[in-house]
Amino acid sequence: MIFSATAVPMMMFFEAHTSKMAGLTIAVGVYAFLMIIGYYYVYRITAGRDPYDELAVDVLKNESRQSVKKMIGLVFTNPPLLRFTLAESFRNGSVFVIVSFATYYFTYVLQNEIFLSVFLLFTSIGGLIGASAASWIGTRIGKRRCYWIFLALSVLSCAAARITGGSAWIFTLVLSISFLFGNVAAP
Repeated sequence: MIFSATAVPMMMFFEAHTSKMAGLTIAVGVYAFLMIIGYYYVYRITAGRDPYDELAVDVLKNESRQSVKKMIGLVFTNPPLLRFTLAESFRNGSVFVIVSFATYYFTYVLQNEIFLSVFLLFTSIGGLIGASAASWIGTRIGKRRCYWIFLALSVLSCAAARITGGSAWIFTLVLSISFLFGNVAAP
């Protein structure tokens, strides 16, 4: 939600001092850097504190010594893990593609660049609701079934956004529902 309030002003700031494309790229770089720092911080404060492990070990001291080549090889020899890795890569990548297309849609098609902040806020709220409901829904219908059902619903919602894209509000509402479904599917 912080992103929805700060992204457009930050992009406009960088665009004013560079070009439109460079401004967007710099803003994305700033947010990517902040995201990496945030994930690293969460990792450091939670490492070795698995709530389901009664014999928690200090993960920082006993890190795995497997090579990257071996880890990648394990992904390709385990078909369920490979499908999951591909699905998650596309699910996470689709968020960036959707936001990029939405930026184009609001800027050039609807000529309402400021509405992007509203879009980002509503999709963030939809994602937050989906993430909050995920554990409840997952325990009711099973994690695997929940993942694939809500991933498919998210895709269908994205397709519906293409059909109903005439109004900024309808487009935003439909994609907010898609983000809700996508975050229910998130592991």
